[in-house]
Order: sequence, then C-alpha cells, then structure tokens
Amino acid sequence: VNALTLFSVGWLLGSWPYDRLYLKPAAAGVLAAGGAWLAKLALQPPPGLVAVLVIGPVFVVLFAAFTVGLRLSDSDRQFLGSFWAAIKRRLPAVVGRNA
Repeated sequence: VNALTLFSVGWLLGSWPYDRLYLKPAAAGVLAAGGAWLAKLALQPPPGLVAVLVIGPVFVVLFAAFTVGLRLSDSDRQFLGSFWAAIKRRLPAVVGRNA
C-alpha cells in the first residue's frame, strides 16, 4: 500500500522523494548484511542473544567500512565534522571528571 501511494504521488504530482544518494547506504547495507551472513556461517555462534552480540558488531563495522568505501556525501561529511567537534568539546569535561 505504501509503495502504491508513493508511485501515485510521483505520477500525479511529478515529485519523487528519493534520488541516487539513497543508493549508497542501501548498497552498503546489502553488502554488510552479506558479510554478516558470511561471518555467521564462518563463526557459527550459538543461536539467540550471543549471535546478536557477535554478528551485530560485525554488521556495524562492515556497514561503516562500506559506507566510507563508497565515498561519503557532502552532507555526511558535514554531519561527521560537527559530531566530532561536539565530542572533542565534551571529552575534556568527561575525562577531567573521572581523573
């Protein structure tokens, strides 16, 4: 139903909410899911929470690696720059409090 609504709005209004920028994260997600599946086959963790705790970080690392490997967009670079600046501002206060 959602896809039908999306296509009808695109057809009636001539507006499409997605562009090629959505393909990179989608491709990184598919590749990371494939890598996590291969890691699951190779590591064969026990089912349940242990599998999530083992394979989850594998997926996150692979997704980050594939996202960077497929080149970050300008908006991604801007977000990461401001996020890193906020961390650097906050880090001395947290480290000083625990020392």
